[in-house]
Amino acid sequence: MNGITHCIDWFQYSVKLPEGESPVDVIERARPQHPITVLTGELGTNISGYDRCLKMGAGRCHYHTLHPENKLSMQWTGQDLSATAEAGLSIETMLQAATAFDCWSTRIDFAIDIKGTPARQLDILEGLNSGSIKTMAQRWGAYLGFQKIGGKVYQDGTVYVGSPSSQRMLRVYDKGKERGTKELWTRVELVSRKDASHALAGAMVRNDIGATGRTAVREYIQTDVAWFEEALQSETVYIQPVEKPTTDTRRWLLQDVLPILDRMLKAETLGDSDTLYKAVERVLYSTKQIKERKPVSES
Repeated sequence: MNGITHCIDWFQYSVKLPEGESPVDVIERARPQHPITVLTGELGTNISGYDRCLKMGAGRCHYHTLHPENKLSMQWTGQDLSATAEAGLSIETMLQAATAFDCWSTRIDFAIDIKGTPARQLDILEGLNSGSIKTMAQRWGAYLGFQKIGGKVYQDGTVYVGSPSSQRMLRVYDKGKERGTKELWTRVELVSRKDASHALAGAMVRNDIGATGRTAVREYIQTDVAWFEEALQSETVYIQPVEKPTTDTRRWLLQDVLPILDRMLKAETLGDSDTLYKAVERVLYSTKQIKERKPVSES
């Protein structure tokens, strides 16, 4: 079907795992309440940071059996979301589950598809390089390629705005080529993670999903490209601003770094090395010396 449409192509949220409570019980309480999200009893492939993956009828849940302090993660790919929609589970219901009291949305991929109309991906890269397109991102680039259409060779590519480690990243690419078809199909996809994802999920619960997603893209990048502007047309809705990472270093250290450091130190005690322990000990000793050092009085 030609035209401009939108969808959510990846959805993920985390759930606190209370001490002494079974992960299966937490999953049952936190999952979107629909038969297609019931656990199947099958194990899936583990991802980094987790050692157990339980499959649902559509989607999967990850957790760590040895480190219950790690949050449990519920995850759906684009294929999973197609299956949930076909089964009658709306994305609105899933977003509501992700913004419940003990849940936190950690990733949303919002996609806009332009079909049947030429929409040159490299227009975005050229605008960024020339300065005619503005963005809050600090970096951008593209993976360039070529394709042959009607006997002529055209340059194309996937344009990236932002980095995979940031809370937001925009991709613009040829979805038709990815699918192996000659269909004119350009996808604009905003990947939101961590706090940006949770703010986006909350706004999507309160407002139209398409308008909210388009607002988020417009906040991230401002263009003068006609096909891009047309695809982004919508009312503007309010999305809670997200703190810059540089103002959140203390929380990052406490919530992300310390649990990892704790696991690594415990693992080191079971081996023959004490390199990490000695490094931490030196830092703590140095800090103690500074704290105990008396200020020099002026004469």
